[in-house]
Amino acid sequence: MLASDNPEKVSARAKGDSGAIAGGLPFALVPGWLTLFSADHVQQNATQGFGYSGVTPFARHHSTVCRFIRLSFHSSVVSFVCRFISPIEAGILKEIPAMAFDCIVVGAGPAGASAAYHLAKRGRSVLLLEKQALPRSKPCAGGVSPAVAQWFDFDFSPAIASQISTIAYTFKLEDPVTATLDGLEPMWMVQRDVFDHFIVQQAQRQGAELRDNTAVNGVAWQGDRWQVNTANGPVEGTYLIAADGAEGPMSQWLGFKDVKHRVGAVLEVPAPAGTANQATFDFGVLKNGYVSCFPKGQSYSVAGATFRGGDGTNLTPVLQDYAAQAGLDTSQSTLKTHALRLWDGDKKLHTQNALLAGEAASIVDPLIAEGVRPAMFTGVKAAEAIDQAIAGDINALEHYTNLIHNEWGSDMVWAQRIAGAFYRFPGLGYKQGIKRPAATMYFCKILCGEMRYSYIANTAIKRLSGGLIPGRG
Repeated sequence: MLASDNPEKVSARAKGDSGAIAGGLPFALVPGWLTLFSADHVQQNATQGFGYSGVTPFARHHSTVCRFIRLSFHSSVVSFVCRFISPIEAGILKEIPAMAFDCIVVGAGPAGASAAYHLAKRGRSVLLLEKQALPRSKPCAGGVSPAVAQWFDFDFSPAIASQISTIAYTFKLEDPVTATLDGLEPMWMVQRDVFDHFIVQQAQRQGAELRDNTAVNGVAWQGDRWQVNTANGPVEGTYLIAADGAEGPMSQWLGFKDVKHRVGAVLEVPAPAGTANQATFDFGVLKNGYVSCFPKGQSYSVAGATFRGGDGTNLTPVLQDYAAQAGLDTSQSTLKTHALRLWDGDKKLHTQNALLAGEAASIVDPLIAEGVRPAMFTGVKAAEAIDQAIAGDINALEHYTNLIHNEWGSDMVWAQRIAGAFYRFPGLGYKQGIKRPAATMYFCKILCGEMRYSYIANTAIKRLSGGLIPGRG
């Protein structure tokens, strides 16, 4: 790495003073990390008035040093330590191979974005790769527990479409029950294009570099780092987080066994004026699963999924019929299917300098298909583990696997057992469980992390099985 014998502190005004930086010649940042910039590039970013992370197109084009220092433009003055370099030095730098990021995160959903945020906040160099251009839509019912806020130090309000405190249930569209979340924080309803991108933006503000519209087409371990091959060329990282979702290839490329997934679907329907702001669930309309309807401001998300038996159910007519009977106009609706990786038992979530997070780790709740909260949880914990590994803890990645098993997987065992009994006999489950006044409160406390499935599992299973025995139930 080149170093400055006499580094200078140079300031450039945000308007009209680019000549202060060597008339547009490249210069090198010297305190620790090296990159190439041009005065015009600094001038362009300074006038925009926001922080910039990364290297210039000039540097990227010539495969120069990719590790970077974050430049923040908080006022009209941009200050940094630099020295000017000659065209000869610039030519030499062209031949220097790209340095590895501390961590490359593949997938900019809730898991990947959460991991990128916390790693960048800890001062680690992070590259976040996303195959689609952001913001991008994601088929999802869109209910998110407010409990996720405890893992972050920023306000999620701009990313929340609406909040609900009332939940209505039916069994085959009959026998309605309504419950309110008395004493509990309202549940968040989100549009995933807005919500996911919002977390990504927070990660960028901490210094994470985003490359969206960049598909990953392979990975290879190079002895001390991962090479991630993308449609725009290879990048390298000491550590790797696979957060590319239920259908992503990363887990298989990393040597993990293929996992069967189930299929869900979401019907997006315009919301009529004056519609009640409540979430609704129906048990019985869809065999081996449920249908939900979540309000999101100007639209409703009508979602369905099955949790046991074969997964060959055609969800489209079920969702369309449910929406129509709920009084929603489906003439302008859009339907998308998506894969679900339900938790199906403890499994290894780490390998050589790499972790699985989110649905790539089969993290979805097997009873209610909650996926966003556990995905963000794994992202937060993956960041902590890799930060510890970088600091020298050789067992940090193994501890991540054990932590996810203990803090999430152990309770999903009970969720799976309840699901097996409930969806086998949904009518009995509705009578013995859903209609009980405490049921909604219990499940909301579970969603908020205040209660575990293990607390209610034995009682729930006994009631479900007891109802099948004459004289009991």
